[in-house]
Amino acid sequence: MLGGAFGIEGQMPEVEDKVRGAADALAKLGADVERVDAPLQTLAGAVGFGTLQSLVHDAFYGGGFGLGAANLQVPSYAERTRTLWERADEFPANVKTLLLTSAVLDEQAGYRYLALARNLTRELRRQYDELLTRVDLLLLPTSPITAPPIPEPDASAAVIYNTAYATLTHTFAFNLTQHPALSVPCGLVDGLPVGLMLVGRHWDEATLYRAAHAFEQERDWRER
Repeated sequence: MLGGAFGIEGQMPEVEDKVRGAADALAKLGADVERVDAPLQTLAGAVGFGTLQSLVHDAFYGGGFGLGAANLQVPSYAERTRTLWERADEFPANVKTLLLTSAVLDEQAGYRYLALARNLTRELRRQYDELLTRVDLLLLPTSPITAPPIPEPDASAAVIYNTAYATLTHTFAFNLTQHPALSVPCGLVDGLPVGLMLVGRHWDEATLYRAAHAFEQERDWRER
């Protein structure tokens, strides 16, 4: 269990209870469950936010992908993103906020904070890699909350922004470090599903699938 992902501000206690119950179920299946800690875990969200300039430039100036990236690309997607700016007034408040923030950072600090975030991402990845030499998987909540209501049409920009990003607390880190992760439903809170996130070593998706399959065979999450 990834210690820094539990007991954090804003996380629903009911969500933690379901995820801890899932950890107990895995223990009954034969897994050795222990607490492990990555010192940067509690700052992972802030590190991710520090990369927003890169996200904005890739999505809105780079055709939807990094120009220097060697990843497999989708040409039709790149073509569609060329016209995004023609509908900028239709962007939701959270996207407009990111664009404005990125523009301010570009003007006032250049890429200083992006550089810091990139360096911290390397350290975060190293910390997870070190933990995964001692354990096979990391276990934590997928989201700190259950699915929030869709904001009303007249909701404030703050409500839209907070709703858009409230569920990303734990997942953002692994988008940065590129560790394979999957979410398995592990129970219900007020009729809404809770996700158990399992994170593994790079190129070791097979271990994730085996653990998730064993967990799903052990219980019906709709009855928990």
